[in-house]
Amino acid sequence: MSNIRLNSAERQLLRDINNDSTISRAFDNMDLDQVYGYVNFIDPNHTGKAITLTGIYKQLGVEPLQYVKIIYPYMYAYTGITSMRLPTRIKYISYCAFIHDSGLESIELNDGLMSIDYNAFMYCDHLKKIIIPDSVKAIDTEAFKWCESLEDITLGSGLKRLGRDVFQHCKNLHQLHYNGTIEQFKTIMHQGFYNVPVIHCLDGDIG
Repeated sequence: MSNIRLNSAERQLLRDINNDSTISRAFDNMDLDQVYGYVNFIDPNHTGKAITLTGIYKQLGVEPLQYVKIIYPYMYAYTGITSMRLPTRIKYISYCAFIHDSGLESIELNDGLMSIDYNAFMYCDHLKKIIIPDSVKAIDTEAFKWCESLEDITLGSGLKRLGRDVFQHCKNLHQLHYNGTIEQFKTIMHQGFYNVPVIHCLDGDIG
């Protein structure tokens, strides 16, 4: 958890959003990690509070990435950001974290990132290149589905689990680089790669 506490202005904005005195009082001693977790608890269907919170912190001049360890669901969805570099503290990218960010062209994932959840980058249709660091152990179902501009992907050798249809409808993805051997890749290879003609491994190519 972050040691950064919400100030009175931030708490009041959250109270105004939720318009509930019980929830309002609960925010008094929360930090940013707890706030996003709580918002996802009270708004499980994601009707907009998580997105609104990100916008409010922007208005307050606070960048949530300075404090949190998780990219929360819908945290950067629909925001229109064009590029991002994740700080080293980020461990997880939650489901739908960047969904429909049609402006996103590049993102630098940090070493130390462990997991990318389902639909995390779905419909990021201007994203062209992604390098998955060796620290990532799992990429869940349809994480990059409909990233139609995606041309260049590098998968780290630490990857142990790959969900179905991770790169489905990535129509410009014609090759993939894997920082491991062919035998290592076979342990994660399945129909998620049916649209990738060539996979370059350290000891040869598949395809």
